[in-house]
Amino acid sequence: MRFSAIRLSALALALSFLTACSHQLPALCPQADELAGLLEEVRREEAPDARTAVWEVQLTAEDGRCRIEGATDSRAALLRLESAAAAAAPNARIDVKLLPEAQSGLPVQALVAVPTASITAKPAFAQPVTTQALMGDVLQVLEKRGAFLRVRMMDGYTGWVHRMQVVPFTDEMQKFQDGRRLIVTAPSARVTGEGGEVVSVVFLMNRLSLVGSQEDFYIVRLPDGRTGRLTKSAAEVESAYLARWAKLEDASAGAFTRAFLANAGKLAGTPYLWGGTSASGLDCSGFISFLYRMTGAVVPRDADQLEAASNPVAFDRVEDIEPGLLLFFGKVEDGQKRIEHVALSLGGGAFIHSLGSVRVESLSEASPRFSAYERGRLLGAGRLKKIKRIQDAARF
Repeated sequence: MRFSAIRLSALALALSFLTACSHQLPALCPQADELAGLLEEVRREEAPDARTAVWEVQLTAEDGRCRIEGATDSRAALLRLESAAAAAAPNARIDVKLLPEAQSGLPVQALVAVPTASITAKPAFAQPVTTQALMGDVLQVLEKRGAFLRVRMMDGYTGWVHRMQVVPFTDEMQKFQDGRRLIVTAPSARVTGEGGEVVSVVFLMNRLSLVGSQEDFYIVRLPDGRTGRLTKSAAEVESAYLARWAKLEDASAGAFTRAFLANAGKLAGTPYLWGGTSASGLDCSGFISFLYRMTGAVVPRDADQLEAASNPVAFDRVEDIEPGLLLFFGKVEDGQKRIEHVALSLGGGAFIHSLGSVRVESLSEASPRFSAYERGRLLGAGRLKKIKRIQDAARF
């Protein structure tokens, strides 16, 4: 299930904190109730999704004055907060920093230097992985806390990554972006040194700098500057790879869809991994976002975000659902859809998704692969309204 437990827990934490404040602060801070309501209003309207917006703002009291402190990456939210708080409590002190933070030695951007980097909700090792970033990905750096960096990914997701998994985006790293690059097209491969020693393992959709060519090998440079050899059968020049997918998009919807579905089939058997967005493990929406990544595109990360970014496509029978459409599953609570799962239609009622592993099942009762469970929670089908190219998504 990839309706964000992160989103729900973050909201619950914020609401519980504000509730506690409203009960504990009035004696020291007379405007506490009004300010607590104001903080929630600004969060709800300016930074409603904790996955893509930072709103860690709390209300305290200091020397008999209300104090609002914390951090946000939304300038609009901060300006609104400052204006409304000044009117409600003129003596309140506001110490909310705007991210990205201007810290000494803090890079503006970073490159992922490992095959898959773990992104967590909090800056600590013993935290669940909420998503992943791939070698060569550009990350916007928002702030530093200990050994961790808070980053924004190309799909808008925010979280924390350990600094050992990234390298600062320096002038030298700009060469990585501007020069010729390779995309790894094999499920996995090894970059080796002159003596055959393993320099690094690389996975599908990792990106490397192309330094040169030598018979059956590419000479490559990793984001951290190390060099080695990679067999040519494991990678393709990025510009040619992306041009091929662009040509498919321009040719016809049918040609692109067939190639897209073929890629989906190649991922069959990949194990389910909560937070996974790489060929080593995929959750349900990670499977969809990784499929689009394989075409050179970046799409929203979670199932409910994908549904919100899609135009609904009506159908009379499940067997009539077009191949290539996204399928959304979940339940309806108090008249509101709660999207919990996403899959890709193969046509004829069949679909492919990540649940346990990437597998093919069917919504059609006539199929031997019929899934009564998924049929019972099907909420609709949709087509993404807009797809962002990876070259554009890397510009923060």
